[in-house]
Amino acid sequence: MKTRALAVVAFLVLAGLVGFVAQGHHSLLNGASSGSASMAGGSAPVAEPSPAAPGALAKTEAAQSDSAQPLSASAIPGVEPRVIKDAAVALQVKRGGLQSTLAAATATAGRFGGFVESASSGNRSGSVTLRIPEASFEQALVSLKSLGRVTSSTVSGKDVTSQFVDLNARLITWRSQETVLLRLMDRATSISDTLRVQAQLQQVQFRIEQIQGALRVLRNQTSYGTIDLGIREVGAPVATLTTASTPSLVRAWQQAWAGFLGVVSAVIVGLGYLVPVGLLVLAGWAVWRRVVRPRPAPASAPAS
Repeated sequence: MKTRALAVVAFLVLAGLVGFVAQGHHSLLNGASSGSASMAGGSAPVAEPSPAAPGALAKTEAAQSDSAQPLSASAIPGVEPRVIKDAAVALQVKRGGLQSTLAAATATAGRFGGFVESASSGNRSGSVTLRIPEASFEQALVSLKSLGRVTSSTVSGKDVTSQFVDLNARLITWRSQETVLLRLMDRATSISDTLRVQAQLQQVQFRIEQIQGALRVLRNQTSYGTIDLGIREVGAPVATLTTASTPSLVRAWQQAWAGFLGVVSAVIVGLGYLVPVGLLVLAGWAVWRRVVRPRPAPASAPAS
């Protein structure tokens, strides 16, 4: 009885080990496949040559390859230096002056042509995020600093002119390819040629929409600077961050339950591998006992 119990326990342990190995291998394969899919999704669609007009599509492919070359700001007309401006200012105001300072900050943003993106206030402290036009950013910053005593201030700028140049160059290239594909669509003489060109045209138009969306985001970020203004009254408590270095009892139970489910899941997965293999082994052993294993010769009868 003890031998059977030990055999069952050993079999379950082996099933758990096999399940852990199988789950790890499966997750590794899924990670590799998802990584390759994301790389494939991020690559630019390449136009395939069409039987209707291979020469024209060859020209569009050459134009697409030229878009990958670095360009200078002078190569794209109308592109001026673009900078994303950000600032963070912490102010200390007199007791009871939180709401009036928030109102003054809102009025300052409106006076310089900006607007309030978000605002919040709590126990004698608050914050407001302002979007200010790029041309009035520095003046608005000086005006906001005069609303109280500056306890900290940071200003940063990120030059994204090269991104504008690259996106505009790619947009010109993809639009020229779109023009060529539209001409090929008019010249197509069969349904197969029309479908082939239409598929390429959809890819090109999708890429154009992507570039236009990225340009809109950059224009918004560079046209308006962002100022995060933090306001705290004199004597207001400073918020402290609580660290979760020691897990709570609830979190510990959750982790323990998750570990238990993980072990059970691994055992079930391992049984899915071992049970069919065990059945095959038992079947082979039974066949070997009946057919392959030699039988002892019958004993000869004693001579009379």
